[in-house]
Order: sequence, then structure tokens, then C-alpha cells
Amino acid sequence: MFQSTQRWLEEQADAPQNLDELRGSLRQLDQDGSGRVSRADFDRIVGRYFQQVVVPVSTVEYEHALNAMFGREGEGQRSLCHQLQKTSAASVKAVPAPASAARASGYPPGSKAQDLKIWLGFAKLDMKLPSQDAVNKLLYANELASAEDADVIALFVTDLLITKRTAPQLKHLLKNAMGKERANDYVFNEDDHGLLVAHIPCQLVQATEDGSRYVSMPIAVHRRVVRDTDLDGDRDHHDCFPTHGYLTCKSSRRNEYSPTFKSILTQNILLHVNGKDLDLMLLGANLDTNDEAKLGQLEALERLLRMQSRGKENFSAFIWGDFNNRLVAFEEMKPHVKEKKAGKYEITDSGAEFLVNWFQDPRRRHELLQKDALVYEGRDLAGNTVVPPECNKKMLEMFHMTTAVGSNFDIPLPSYKQQPLDQVVTKIFNGTRVRFRDAVDVDSIKPLDFQSLKTDYKDMYFGWEENGKLLQRAVRSEDASTEGGTPNYYMQVGWLDSVAIWKENSACVKARLTHWETEWNVRAFDHLPLRSVVEVQVGDDTIKTWLGFVKLDERRPTPASFGRLLYGSDSASAKDAAVIALFVTDLHINADSAEHIRKLLRRSMEESMGESKDKYIFNEDDPALLVEHIPAQLVKATEDGGARYVAMFVAVKKKHVKDIDVDGDQDHHDCFPEPCFLTCKSRRKNQYEPVFKSILAQNVVLHVNGKDVDLLLLGANFDTDDAAKLGQLEACERMLTMQKRGKEHFCSILWGDFNNRLVAFDGMRPYVSEKKPDKYEITDSGAHFLVDWFADPLRRRELLQKDSLVYDGVDLKGNQYTPPKCNIKLRKMFHLAVDSDVEVPWPSYKVQPLGEMIGKQMGCRVELQDVVALQKLAGKDMAGDMTTRVAHYQELARRRDVAGADLANHLEHVYFAWYDEANKPLQRSIRWEKPSVENGPPNYYMQLGWLDGVGRWKENSVASDGRTSELIAWDTEPRVQAFDHVPLRAVVNLPC
Repeated sequence: MFQSTQRWLEEQADAPQNLDELRGSLRQLDQDGSGRVSRADFDRIVGRYFQQVVVPVSTVEYEHALNAMFGREGEGQRSLCHQLQKTSAASVKAVPAPASAARASGYPPGSKAQDLKIWLGFAKLDMKLPSQDAVNKLLYANELASAEDADVIALFVTDLLITKRTAPQLKHLLKNAMGKERANDYVFNEDDHGLLVAHIPCQLVQATEDGSRYVSMPIAVHRRVVRDTDLDGDRDHHDCFPTHGYLTCKSSRRNEYSPTFKSILTQNILLHVNGKDLDLMLLGANLDTNDEAKLGQLEALERLLRMQSRGKENFSAFIWGDFNNRLVAFEEMKPHVKEKKAGKYEITDSGAEFLVNWFQDPRRRHELLQKDALVYEGRDLAGNTVVPPECNKKMLEMFHMTTAVGSNFDIPLPSYKQQPLDQVVTKIFNGTRVRFRDAVDVDSIKPLDFQSLKTDYKDMYFGWEENGKLLQRAVRSEDASTEGGTPNYYMQVGWLDSVAIWKENSACVKARLTHWETEWNVRAFDHLPLRSVVEVQVGDDTIKTWLGFVKLDERRPTPASFGRLLYGSDSASAKDAAVIALFVTDLHINADSAEHIRKLLRRSMEESMGESKDKYIFNEDDPALLVEHIPAQLVKATEDGGARYVAMFVAVKKKHVKDIDVDGDQDHHDCFPEPCFLTCKSRRKNQYEPVFKSILAQNVVLHVNGKDVDLLLLGANFDTDDAAKLGQLEACERMLTMQKRGKEHFCSILWGDFNNRLVAFDGMRPYVSEKKPDKYEITDSGAHFLVDWFADPLRRRELLQKDSLVYDGVDLKGNQYTPPKCNIKLRKMFHLAVDSDVEVPWPSYKVQPLGEMIGKQMGCRVELQDVVALQKLAGKDMAGDMTTRVAHYQELARRRDVAGADLANHLEHVYFAWYDEANKPLQRSIRWEKPSVENGPPNYYMQLGWLDGVGRWKENSVASDGRTSELIAWDTEPRVQAFDHVPLRAVVNLPC
């Protein structure tokens, strides 16, 4: 080998011509004369000709290494391994493999047969979108576990969400993450047009209430190991991927009515190495947590492997992913747990500190790995001898597992159960729930400038960009108001959310709008919340009626956000109002959210202003509502299996309530004769399912100065379609006429989303660009132009006159604007805010959601799941907290020795500080599970361990010179954050 290799080296034009030159190059780097250079420098100088995959050596004694490589023919590699073992405390495994330069240009004559480098990655996504940056980080961020120049690169992901919106970013994910230059050398299974989803090698595993769950395994195979099997003159995916990836070995649990998502994703690969074909079978595992179900999966896998390997001379299989084997609650943990109930244990603070000390020491991590349920032999914290379940025995019988690595092998930090970055940032945001929409590369997170979120008005009204489109700048062309007329041009901005007083109220009841405001400091989605005050005059008495409106877009309302809307204004506060009514649309109610929404108005009033519950009666007090203590109505069951509600929370001062039912008590029956009800629904898109555009009505009976007053509150959510809105208003007119009949003192007020926008008036002509014929977009100068109007109260009044309800002028095309019939009808029926003399607030629509603005600053997509009261975040150094936390994730990734008090605190925070909203610890509980043997003791498992690993099938037939496959590197990547598993990467060497 030495002579042929030496000749090959000398043929390289830019190479040192002999060993002396190699030594000279290394000596120049040996500045302190120690005889050592860094592993990276050694690989750079020598590894361009021979790649020594050495794990883990930080420095190399280069004279010994060169003598070992070139000094003794036939024993060079073994000698190198021997010398490096003498100079490193860690285990060293030397594996002969030609380097990238050698592979690209052909092997040196007479060199040993090629070994295959197989890179395996795994990420549990929790329905988040994997970004290219995150995948690239997983592929290449660790030199020892890098996918660089691997023969096979396979990335397995679970819980992948594929929709019309996400699919474009998922197509060719692996190819794009690798980059064009690297990708040119590979063949990808993503290239197949015939996949279940084009260019996404995935399988659907479960249709759930919140969407569809997929698993995916994008794979790249280096062209040097691909043969043109179909003789079409090209090496492509047909040559190495004989079939699509397929699901197999599904769990037998919970499959009575729908498929289970616990299964194995399989991809067969045909390689051509050293003149012979090799069948490689890659198995992405998502094994069940239930021992019996897992055993069934493994037995099915054993049958599959036997069948697949039959008749194949060179066959190898590797499995990796989530094996769901946790750490046993071993006996040394006994002083560090508390028994909450009989047999129910929880890790204490001392236990968290005890385990973190083990995490920080590489040697103790290896010791802790031996507590894994796969291999542990000893007693548990209850003093029982642990008997491994049959599924674990079967796993060890079939595979060489990561738990069996040598005592000096570098063990990564546990992959499970980490506190998700979502939850970490939720704490930084003072409990406002945050969800990252992508798997995040923490290195890409940028500092957050909280103050600019409140003051960058141009970005708020005109900076929202999605898929290359500026959503707030489009000028919409809509149907003409009259037959044969010109189209109507509307901007995506205006006062859509407003208040109106019915013109046909009883003559003895006078109502007028006194205040109309939008609330900057409460954010849900793309509407600013509205608050207003209407004074209802009955004789000499004035009834202060406070009205609020929030379009939630399924964000969860909180007492803090409602409290800010109620009391955050001196002039339009709900304080001491006789009637308080808060209307919300797009309310999401499920088992998790219901408890937080019950009696929400009462709690908001009490927590924010200490309003006495004895002063008011609430419609949410009614236990017989559609949803207990939530005055809501279901408006639509959505495509994703969810449900959309509207709700109207109303409170009435007891001083205005009479004991109508003469039961000796003033309660909700006396002022709310019936629960709120839906009426005046849109007729559009209702052929097969109900439409959500409607009016929510609540009758309120008041007693004022000896008189009964009937107050009808109408929460409006009008259609955007003019004809449909007209139908709603005509139905509303009929309903109001009927409701008023026979009532001496009747008053009705309408408020909510009227869906009237600003006309693109002629003054906008210099401030738009025509993107396509008749398709206009507001320019930067137009955005500045409008924001200047917004900031001036007098100009806001002027701009309001461009509203489609009242505008009488020409549009940007020079056509006379004609209001649609629905707007004429609305003005005929109601006194509108646009006609009042109150100060005009900032436009309520269309504002960029706060989550979008935060995500843009941070460099990753963020979704806020609660309605945010900005004062909850004020004064908090969120940027500093984020920077510190990100630095800790980065530090964990750079070092194997993670000692130090700061990192200890971070590890404890990541692995033991995740609590749910009921303050229940999600990482500290000791799970009690069924005994492994009949009548045996239960198994106690911690929510912790190396659940994500790699296995090499013991019956693989591929070997070379007596050498079999070997795990070279095994690592986790804390800088890539998805959910509660840290992503895994590993390198396997396969001698051929």
C-alpha cells in the first residue's frame, strides 16, 4: 500500500513531493515545538490525501502519525491507531477512507477497498417547519460528526406539517440545505416527481384534529457509489432508490378507529462499491412508548429484515430515530425524589442538581447512559431489581445499539426531555405564550428591540410581508356598485371596526357616541382592539354603556389584555359603567383553553381594577350556556377539525337590575332573559356548511328610574361581499323591528367589524405602482404619506371621509366612486361613528401582527398564542435575556466539557424547569409503567435520557477484512431547537 500511495501522492501537482515536505508543513504550524498540531491542521495538510476518521482527538503527535501512515507497509493504519491511543485520553478509532480529493478523482492505485461513510440525522419537529439554516447546522456544524463528503446522507424527521403554504419550502429541503456546490455530487430521493408529495419524500401517518402528521426521509447518495442500473446514460434517483420510502412496523396500539403514528419509515438504497452492488436499508424509527406495542413493532421489523436480506450477498440495515427508551429511576435517585402519592415520585431540586452534575462530566455521562432501560442492571429507587421488558431484550438481540459504545466514547448530552425554546421564550415574555413556527437555528436569532415594536408605525401598517407579498399595500379591485359601472378600488387600511346607534330607537331613549378609540397596547392579530362609550339617556338618568371589540384570530384572551382594554384609557374607561359589553370573534375553545376563558370578564375586572363582583351581574354566570360560563356561540367547524366561536361578555350594574322573577335575588335571570344568540348570517359560502359572518345578539333588561329599558346589543361581523352584507343588514332591520314591537323603552347598539375600507382616492395616484394591468400597490412614499395622516388627529378626520361609507369623489383611476347598496343601507339604518363629532382614533386595520414583527426582528417566524397586553412586557430586558439564553445553547454545542456554574444553571433550566400552566412539572415526574413480568414490580422511568439513538443490524452481511460497521460519531445539536427532543446526528462507517 505504501508504494502505490506514495506514487499517487507524487502525482498531485500542488502536493508536497515527499514526506519531508509534509513534515516541514506540519513543523511550521508547531509554534511551541511540542511536536503536536491541532487535529484540524493535521487533517488539512495530510487529510487531503488520506482521511483518518478519528474520534475524538484534539491534537495529533504528527511525527508518530506520519511514521504510522508511511513507515511500515501493510500496518500503517493499525500503527496510527496505536500511536494516537497513547497520546489521547479518549478512545481512538482509525478507519481507512480516501479523502474527498481522492474520492473525487478516483482512488490511488492499489489502495484498500473503499469504506462507506453514512451520515444519519434525526429531528422531531412538532409540526414546525425545518428551515434550511437549521438543517445545514445539523449537517455540518460539528466537524467530527459532519456530513461533509459522506457517501450517504439521510435525514429522518417526524411530526412534519405539509400544507399548501409550507410545501414550497419543504421541496428539495436536503438539496437546498446542502448548497448547490455540494449537491452537484449527489443523487437525491427528493428528485422523484412521483412521491406522495412532489419532491418531499414523506408518508402520511395520521390525520389529527389539528392537521395531518407526516414523516419524511430525504436522502442524498454520492454519485461515486451510484451505478447506471437502467442504462439510460445517467446516474439518477431511479438507479439508487428502487422504491419510494414506505411505512412499516406500525404500532398495534390505538389503531381501532384511526391509524397510529408510531411506525418505521423505510427506504431501500442500491449502491455500487468496489465493483459490486450493495443493498442498504435505512430505517427511521418512531417506536411506541408502550412496551407490548414496541415489541410488536420490533418483531415485525425482524421479519421484514429477514425477508429483505434474503438472496442479497451484500446487505446492511441501520435504524435510527426515537427508540423511546428512557433512564430507569435508579436507586441512587432515592434521596433526590419526593413521593407525592403512594408510588408517585417527583425529582426534587437536589435531584435536578445531582443529575446536572452528571451531565457536565463526560465520564459520568457514560455512567448515566448505563442506566438506560435498554441495558440497566440494578435496583430502582423503590429497591426492586429491574427486569428489562421483552421489547428491550429484542432490541439488543437485533441491533448493536448506541448504549454499547466503549467507555471512552464521547457521549452527547441527553436528547430528551428538554424544555422547548417556545417555553423558554414564553418565560422571557412574562408568560405570554410563544410558539416558533420553524425549527430554529439559535445562532440566527437576532436581538429584540422592544421599543420599536410600539413606535414603528410604517412597519406596523405597511411592513407585513409573506411569501414575497406586502399584504397591507395591495389595492383591491372589487365588483362595481352598479351594473355596468367601474370597479371599486379599496386600500387594505381603514376604520373597519366601529360603532352605530339604531335610528329607530324609542323616542324617549336618546343615545349618543361620546368616545371611540383603538388600543395600541393590546394586540391579537391584524385588527387593533376597539373601545367606545355610548351614553343612553332615559329621562334624567344616563346609562354609561362601554363597548369593546377584539378580533382574536384564535389567540387566547387573558385577564391582563382584557383589563387593559377595559381600563387603559382615562377618557373611555369602563370604570363605573352601567353596562360593560365585550364582543370577540374567532375564539378558539377546547379542553386546554376553556378553563382560562370561563368567567373571563369577571376575572379581568377584578384583577385589573378590583371591581367588586358584588356590584355587577354577568351573563357568563349562567351555567346553562352553550359552553359553561362562556357566553359564546359556535359559528363554524373549520377544515382542520377545529371550531370557531363568537362570544359577548356582558356585565350590568346591580343598581340597574330589578328582581323580575321575584325570587328575592338579583341574578342573571333578571337582566339576561336569554343567552346571546346568532342572527343575520351571511348567505355566502353556506351551501354545505355555515358561514361565520353573522351578528351575535344579547338582550339586556335594565331598570332605570322606575322604568324597564330593553337594550339590544349587536356584535357585528359583516361579510366583505357587498351583496352578502346587504342581505345581513336587511335581516337585521327585520329583526330590530320585531324586537322593538311592544316595548316602550327600546335601544339597540351595533358594534364590531363592519368591513368598510378606505377608497383608493385620487390623491393616492402618485403613491401607487401598477404591478400588473389594473393591479396596484402602495409604494414606500405612499406608506409615509398615509402614516403622516394617521399621526395627525385633524388629518385622521379628513382621511376618514375617504371611507367607503361616506366618500363622494373620484378614485385613483379618475372614476367617480359610487357607494355599494349595503353601505347606503347601513347609513340609512344607523347613526355611524363616521358621522359623529368624536375624535377619530388611529385606523384599526390592517396592522401587522405583533408576532410577525417580533419574528422579523429575531430572524425567525414567531406566533404569539395569547392576546398580548404590552405593559406585561414593558420594562423587561427581553433582549438581554434572549442573548444570554442563546449564548448558553451555543456554549453547549462548542464544548464536550460543559462545566461551570452558568452552564449548570442553564442545564437545570433546560432539563428540569418546564412547568405547564397548572404549575405541574413536565420533566420531573417519575413515570410508573407496567411490570416487565407478570406479578413483578412496576417499572419506574425518568422523563430523561437518550431516547434518540442509532442501531446497526447484527446480521448485516457487508464486511471487509473482518471489519464490520462501526459507529464513529454520535452527537446532539442544542443550537437547533424544535420541541422537546434535541436533534441527533451520527456517522457510521461501513467497510466494503
